[in-house]
Amino acid sequence: MSYIYEKAMQKIDDRKRLGKFETELEKFDKLYMDTKAKDGDGHDVRKDFIQLDDKLRSLLEKYELASVLDAFKMKRKLRNEQEMANSNLVLSAEKFADPKLQKLWDGALIAKFGPEELTALHGDLKEAERKIAEYHDALQDFNKVPHENSIHFDRDEIIDQKNQRLKDAHKKMSTHLEEVHQRVTNEKYSPFEDTKVKKLWNTAQANANLTAHDLEILQQELLHFEQQIKKLNFHKEELKAIREITEHTGKATVQNLEHGELEAKHERMSRKLKKLETYIEGKVRHSEL
Repeated sequence: MSYIYEKAMQKIDDRKRLGKFETELEKFDKLYMDTKAKDGDGHDVRKDFIQLDDKLRSLLEKYELASVLDAFKMKRKLRNEQEMANSNLVLSAEKFADPKLQKLWDGALIAKFGPEELTALHGDLKEAERKIAEYHDALQDFNKVPHENSIHFDRDEIIDQKNQRLKDAHKKMSTHLEEVHQRVTNEKYSPFEDTKVKKLWNTAQANANLTAHDLEILQQELLHFEQQIKKLNFHKEELKAIREITEHTGKATVQNLEHGELEAKHERMSRKLKKLETYIEGKVRHSEL
């Protein structure tokens, strides 16, 4: 209010009229402070501030000072934008460990987003970073459990719990990423990472014969399929390490026995994965008929 009063002193020559204006302005100052205090208590004061602004404008118009309020609001707007811009300079220097998130943030920085939108997007990307970490934790936990009995979801209670935790984490991560991705790029986001799985999912989504319920079931089956692909790749890396040790030693060791067991397990997992792939592909092709 001091800014408004300073401008009023320059425009109102009549001291009596100026004193009367000062008294009325002090009342508004108290009302603004009281309303601001309510905001700290969790009370939604947006409507209260709008009403106060309207009444203040009426008061200023009575004293032919409406232009002062407009100038004050513009000054406040520019100050807020500058503060946001300074904040975004700091944010723009930050890097995301996940390449997908960094790519989205780089895209947001060169897009036509205002300072407030950039700050909000940065917060959304930090939240996405947290959800991705939760998903990878669940995936790591899931990979510790052997899956040997079925090409579909395992029935063991512990495995079911881990599987459910992984699905929940994936759903939360995918939903959040899709929202942020579309805000930045206006393009559709795929909930999958593997190229083969993405292709199957895109084919399913383009199939008019599949209902929303069918797609929901298929998405869960594709999620399981992608999990098994990742697990197979994990075992492939283990095999590679064992082979290197065996070739380096050039003689029978405990690693040789472990190598044989892993080779057999890898073959079983490969056959199981191929059956699952055939099942899903057949399901999509059948629905297209």
